[in-house]
Amino acid sequence: MLQRLFVQNFALIDQLEIDFQTGLTVITGETGAGKSILLGALSLALGTRADKDSLKDKDKKCIVEIEFNIQKLALKDFFDTNDLDFDLHTVIRREISISGKSRAFINDTPVTLNQVKELGSQIIDVHSQHENLELNQQDFQFTVLDTLADNNTLLKDFQSNYDEFLNIKKQIETLKEKNTAQKQRLDFIQFQYNELKNANLKTNEHTELEQEQNRLSHSEEIAENLKLAISRFTKEEFNIIDELHAAKQEINKLSSDFENGEGLVNRIQSSLIDLEDLS
Repeated sequence: MLQRLFVQNFALIDQLEIDFQTGLTVITGETGAGKSILLGALSLALGTRADKDSLKDKDKKCIVEIEFNIQKLALKDFFDTNDLDFDLHTVIRREISISGKSRAFINDTPVTLNQVKELGSQIIDVHSQHENLELNQQDFQFTVLDTLADNNTLLKDFQSNYDEFLNIKKQIETLKEKNTAQKQRLDFIQFQYNELKNANLKTNEHTELEQEQNRLSHSEEIAENLKLAISRFTKEEFNIIDELHAAKQEINKLSSDFENGEGLVNRIQSSLIDLEDLS
């Protein structure tokens, strides 16, 4: 319920303060008496556009302040959500500076115009001439019924239970998402396991593969060195194989003269076999 209206330096008003009593208040007057100015001041406090032309004295700031009793309105959540001090006697104040800039306050806390409009839409309705009433709107009808039935406590309980329901619903959705992610991870791990199993890996195979890779990466160098080594066995100026054959024949002639002569011949023969195999 609107309890007080304070206006200072707005349009034709130097300063005005009205205390509204419980029940119906009617303000009457001739055309031009200032009835619309009061509505304009009320709208200004509730967030309508303002500029310095609204100032009666351009060298002073304009102040419009309205006070409401919100005891029967379920507005605690609004104040908690916007981090505002909750008071059953809530005051909305709007100030217009001499430069045309405006500031808004709810219970002396600076707020945005959107916050003022949101709160104002829940505590007061301003109906101008020829403007349709909200009686056909379902939300408005429920608000009227809840106010008359004094359902404030019931609405708070419902809102609390509904918030808890939304919270649980969100937790369920989160768990479903985690479950889906875990299933995807399990499928990926199973795929990796199958790949490793089908690879038929062996003990120390990694070392063997590294050695093979090393050999392959130096294959040209290895082939060249082997070619050079083999050429040393068979080159014309000094043929190791031919020389060993000659040495074998010479030793064979003397084998009967030595105790280990036959064994020496066999060793030379074994070396020849290995060298011929290599070449």
